[in-house]
Amino acid sequence: MLALAACYAPKIVGGAPCDPDDTQSCPIGQTCERVGSTGVCSGGEPQPDASVTPPSDGSPDVPPVLVDALPSMFCLGAHLIGSQCQATAPTGALRVTTPTTINTTAAGAGGCTELRVQSGGRPLCVVSADTIEISTGATLRGIGPNPLVLLATHTITVSGTLDVASHIGETSGGVAVVGAGARDAGLCSAIGIDGKPNDGGNNETNGAGGAAGGSFGGLGGGGGTGRGGIAGGVPVAGSVPPVLIGGCQGGAGGDGDGGNVVSIGGAAGGAVYLLAGDSVTIAGKLNASGAGGSPGRPGNFGAGGGAGGGAGGMIGLEAPVLTITGQVFANGGGGGGGANRLVLPGGPGGDPLNALTPAAAGGGSNGGGPGGAGSTVARTGVAGMGASQGECGGGGGGGGGGVLHFFGAATTTGAMISPPPT
Repeated sequence: MLALAACYAPKIVGGAPCDPDDTQSCPIGQTCERVGSTGVCSGGEPQPDASVTPPSDGSPDVPPVLVDALPSMFCLGAHLIGSQCQATAPTGALRVTTPTTINTTAAGAGGCTELRVQSGGRPLCVVSADTIEISTGATLRGIGPNPLVLLATHTITVSGTLDVASHIGETSGGVAVVGAGARDAGLCSAIGIDGKPNDGGNNETNGAGGAAGGSFGGLGGGGGTGRGGIAGGVPVAGSVPPVLIGGCQGGAGGDGDGGNVVSIGGAAGGAVYLLAGDSVTIAGKLNASGAGGSPGRPGNFGAGGGAGGGAGGMIGLEAPVLTITGQVFANGGGGGGGANRLVLPGGPGGDPLNALTPAAAGGGSNGGGPGGAGSTVARTGVAGMGASQGECGGGGGGGGGGVLHFFGAATTTGAMISPPPT
């Protein structure tokens, strides 16, 4: 149950700073009005300056000077997502007391308070209030294509669970569900992954190769070889973009002769940012991990290789005071196991359930290669194993670690955090 004691309606606020020479520096429906050497986003018309009065000496009237009617602005943030400004400070207490899902696709009921432009990245799904609390025993789940931002005038407290991770097998209406802001392989080309280098090699008369795990803040594990020496996928590293964005999907295992049914790479972890004027407290669990890779499929002569685990996503915390006594993690999912010829598929890779131990397990197999474990503190996924019996597939590699950004004076006594924050 999402209870907000005040107005909670979708809106696009004005008053944010902008560049008058950049036509895309304001949200859709607003324009950048020049004010001196800078500009301010506005959806209204310029208003006359009341301090200018017509002359009284009989000379012709002088038209009043037009200036923007600027509201007093409330702004928070100075780091990864920049300064987030609104016309007035958010009000009301947002309390999550039962399992609740926010879909970041659009503003509206069950979604964002507003969508904001993020230069160089996907739009930000902003949910704002005076104070935000996720109570003990409650879970706030963020799903959809856009990163999730929780913005509070004063405090954000997570005593329950805030989950923007991806989970193997999670679907809605037959469509796969991913953590808020997670990327698929095709959207990872900017950091060096296009879904092809980490796919497993295919072979219809020997076991196919396993796929590599997805990479983000850390490198995914390599794929195991199929029986007969069919190569596994090779992980591709890349730099971390300077925006709020999720991780990268694991590769697909080779399908052998299993009817062109490939194993699907584990979905990546999502992206979430907690921004508060006074403090952020994490006493519960904050999870932005990648999902386990799916198992290889059996074939008549050449079994399929396991898929790679998804990389962990991104978590940002920003406030003058950060207090962490719980778990904050963005770890990689386990790789799927390679299949056995004819009968037995491999086992699915595991999802990360905790910050430090155990790591997400690689999928088992019966003659195919076991999948590699996902990353934890070390950031790097474990490589999948090669097949041990004829015509069996190799295991998928575990997903690499995500990225954690902490901005503020942090106290982490008793906390479990993985990977280490930057």
